[in-house]
Amino acid sequence: MDTGRIVRNCAAFRECVTTLKKQFYPHSELSRQKAEFFPVEWRSAAKLDGDIVDAITPHKLLGLRQMLNATAMDIMYYTSPLYRTE
Repeated sequence: MDTGRIVRNCAAFRECVTTLKKQFYPHSELSRQKAEFFPVEWRSAAKLDGDIVDAITPHKLLGLRQMLNATAMDIMYYTSPLYRTE
């Protein structure tokens, strides 16, 4: 696993989002709201036993997380070069 590249790409993505945020939402710094981006290595299976993800997901976001898992995650997974033939 090339964690250096994953972390580097995530950092570049964060910088890009920060630049766009400053350009299009200049007053958002005052609201103390932020988006978090975490690097995910898609080539190995995540080992999340039982209800670990549910336990750490805020209650108000559970429905959103379930919807994203059902749609967006599959899109990213199956459009990756390694898994698109599945």
